Amino acid sequence: MRLALFASPALAAALALFAAPVANAADPIAAPTVTEPPSPFALHAEVDVTVLLTATAFWALPVLFEDVLAKGNCQPCDPDGVNAFDRTAIGFHDEAAGTASDIGAVGLPLLAAMGSFIDVEPFGWSAALEDVVLVAEAVAISGAVNQVVRNAITRPRPFMYVADTAEENGRSHENFHSFYSGHTTTAFSASIAFAYLFSVRRPESPWRYAVWGIAIAAASAVGVCRVLAGAHFWTDVIAGAVAGSAFGVLTPALHLRGERRNGREGPQARAVAGPGYASLYVRF
Repeated sequence: MRLALFASPALAAALALFAAPVANAADPIAAPTVTEPPSPFALHAEVDVTVLLTATAFWALPVLFEDVLAKGNCQPCDPDGVNAFDRTAIGFHDEAAGTASDIGAVGLPLLAAMGSFIDVEPFGWSAALEDVVLVAEAVAISGAVNQVVRNAITRPRPFMYVADTAEENGRSHENFHSFYSGHTTTAFSASIAFAYLFSVRRPESPWRYAVWGIAIAAASAVGVCRVLAGAHFWTDVIAGAVAGSAFGVLTPALHLRGERRNGREGPQARAVAGPGYASLYVRF
C-alpha cells in the first residue's frame, strides 16, 4: 500500500507535464503528422493533479499518525457480538493467504497500469498515460475513503477474537481496521477501472468480456485471501469490493467527454441515490 502512496505524487507530476501545452516549432508542411482519433476521455491537469494529490494525502496521513489514533479496547474480543455470517471467518490464520493478498493488492494496480501500454492503438501513447492516471485516481480516491471509514469505525480484525493471536498481535491501532478491507477495495478499484477503460476504448473487442471476468476474479481472490488470512470478515471484503468497484467505474466515467457521457457509445455508468438507498447502474 505504501508503494502507491509514493507513486501517486510522481504520477501527478507526470500528468502536469503531459497535459501542459507544448509549442511545436516544426514546419507542419515539412513534417506531416499522424492524426489520432479523439480520446473518449478528457483530463484536466489542474483538477486531476489536485484530486490525485489530495486523495493520496488523505490516504497517507492516517498511516503516518496511526500511533496517536484511537485504539480498540478488547483483547481478546467477544465473538458473541459478531453476526453469524461473519463469525465463520473467526479462526482463519493462513500466512500464505496473507502474503498472496499483499502481492495482489500491489500487483493488480501495477498490472492495470502496465496493461494500458500493451496496445496503444489507435489512440496513441497519450491515451495510455490517460488510462494510468485514471486508474491511479480511482485507487487513490478509494484508498482515502477507506481510511476515513476504517478509522471512524475501528472494528476488530477476526484474529482479535482468538485468544492466542490476539495476545500475539497486541492492541495496535492497525488491528482494529477490519471494516472495510483496504486490500480488497484497492484491488477492485484498479481492476474495474482498467476493465471499464478497456471497454470504452474498444467497444467492439471480443476480449472485453474476458477482461471484465479476469478483473473481477483476480480482485475477488484478493478479498478471499484476506478472509483466509484472518485479517477481515466476509462483510469487510464485500464492502471493499462494492466501494472499489464503484470508484473504479465512476472515476473514469466522470472523465468521459460530453458526447460519450450523454451519448450512445461504450459502457454507461450512472449513480442513483435517494432517502435510504443508493445504487450504481452500469450498461455495456
